[in-house]
This record gives sequence, C-alpha cells and structure tokens, in this order.
Amino acid sequence: FWMSDLSDRRFLESYLPTNLEYDQYQINFIIEIIGTESEHKIRTNGNVVETERNKFQITYPSHYTSSSLYFHLMEENAFNEQKATYKSIDGREIPVTVYGSWSTSTFMERSLKIMAELERDYGAWPHDFLIVYGAGSGGMEYAGATRTSMRALGHELHHCYFARSMMPSRGNNGWIDEALASWRDNGYNERAVGSLTPSKMGAHSQYRRTTDRDAYSKGARFMAYLNYDLKEKGGLRPFLKEYFAKYN
Repeated sequence: FWMSDLSDRRFLESYLPTNLEYDQYQINFIIEIIGTESEHKIRTNGNVVETERNKFQITYPSHYTSSSLYFHLMEENAFNEQKATYKSIDGREIPVTVYGSWSTSTFMERSLKIMAELERDYGAWPHDFLIVYGAGSGGMEYAGATRTSMRALGHELHHCYFARSMMPSRGNNGWIDEALASWRDNGYNERAVGSLTPSKMGAHSQYRRTTDRDAYSKGARFMAYLNYDLKEKGGLRPFLKEYFAKYN
C-alpha cells in the first residue's frame, strides 16, 4: 500500500474501507494468496503470523492511524534483502531490514548512521524495528518504516520521530513535521527573522489531509528562525528532545 500526503485521498482508503485519517484504532488483516503456487511474503510494520502456506494474519497497534500502516506483499525472493541489528541507547536491539531491487549495503550503512544521529538528537528510537524499502525517487514515511530514495532517507527517518511516533492530532498540524524534517535536511541551520516570508500553512482547516508544500521551504525557514531565536538555550533541538520525551 503506497500512500501519499501530497494528494487528496491517497491514504489507506485507496485500498480498503477505513476510518478517518486522524483516528487511532487497531486494524487486523487476514490475507490469503489464491490462484498461485508461488510462495509469498509480507513486509509490514504489524505483527505477522503465517497461519498456513500463503495465509497470513496481521495485527497493527491500536495507536496507528491509517497513514501509519506499512504493507508490502510480494513473491518470495522478489527483492534483495539485508538485515542488521541496531543497539539503541536504551539497551534494546532494534532489527533493521533493508530491501530493494539494487544493492542494499549502502542503504543499510546510511540507515544505521541516521538512527544513531537521531537518537543523539531526540532520544531512543521510538519503534521496535526499522524497515527500509529503497525504491525510486522521493519517499514516504510510515511508523518505523519507509519507502524512500537514498536522498530522502534521512528526511523519512526523521519522520519516525515527528509524524509517525509523535503524530499530528489534526489536518492543520502536519506541516510542522515536514518543516522539521526539511530543516534537518538543511543542516539544522539558523535564520534571522528578516528571512521569513508569509504563508497560510498553519491556518488551514483542521480536516485538511494534504501537506501544504510551503512546509518544505517556508516551514523549514521558520524552524531555522526558531533555532536562531533559541540559540542562547542551545537551539531548537534540545527543546524538541524534551518535548518528544514528555509528550510522545
């Protein structure tokens, strides 16, 4: 299920009946592959049990929204795959799976480095795993998972903290997550107030379900201004780390 927050009606409702985007609820799947003898496998961020050959049961956590869910069904050995274990700062061993049509070693190496960076900035990895599908251009974030290009990898993994762990409560808040991830893409820079330009990205309907593209540019510049304004207190990142630990 490939989802998008840049076009309307591109979340889970593209594939099956679902609740509203900002509802949090448990989802259970029963999947049976018929009409083929080929072995299949599922990569997903839920708990998977293969009850019979090519028959699966998946349970997703009750705090997931429809855009949290990562689901990819494929034939066995359809992609190259690499697995590793990341030792979190809280002592957990986090399983990391990287797969794609090309070499996975660079994606794995980069993923582990970014996880370490994000833990230094915001605290322990907030999921029990990481799944990275290295595919094409651009990227999309899910809870503990991403479909991404190499260029967007850091941006999407940042969303594993802000967007898919600490989640927006309504459609007028998602711009914050994109602004923060884009600010990271810019090297956590600083900007004086004179560099800001007007935008309505924080004034849309609470029911909006698409991201205002201003978040990637004007939103990132706003975060850079907050980083500048909070310089004497260490910048914006220490605040975000404390905020994440308190409210996630």
